[in-house]
Amino acid sequence: MNPGRESNGSQFYICLEPQLSLDKMGYTIFAKVIDGMEVVDKIAAQPINGQVPLKPVVMKKVYLEQPKQSKQ
Repeated sequence: MNPGRESNGSQFYICLEPQLSLDKMGYTIFAKVIDGMEVVDKIAAQPINGQVPLKPVVMKKVYLEQPKQSKQ
């Protein structure tokens, strides 16, 4: 049982479709996949038990880019 979003300091989701329930609970969208969608597809293709992968899916490297500021 999840005691609340305050406990999820390092948890994040890669969503393949809109997640209205997460929006309603006040979770923040802070990123999007801009390259490497084929890796996301491989993660999504893993066999699952309910919503849990049968084998752990581990991300060894993640790169974050700050968006370029638009000139106005």
